[in-house]
Amino acid sequence: MGDNVNSADECTIKVMCRVRPHNASEEKIGSKMIFKFPPKTEDTCTLAGRVYQFDKVLQPNITQEAVYNITAAAIVKGNRADA
Repeated sequence: MGDNVNSADECTIKVMCRVRPHNASEEKIGSKMIFKFPPKTEDTCTLAGRVYQFDKVLQPNITQEAVYNITAAAIVKGNRADA
């Protein structure tokens, strides 16, 4: 790679993980949430004993409005630095 490689501090790409809540069919049959969210972290989840880290993990109880505000609002408004 050349001199144009950005450092981690300058990176403008963020990777978010949104874990959706169960849908009605899943609730009806009693499905269990297989993702685990370690306490006091906002960037980590586990699945089948493996730890995954992202810039942000959005848990199932988050509202769609909050998802938008966290992930897209700054981009839509043209202020990429806040995204």
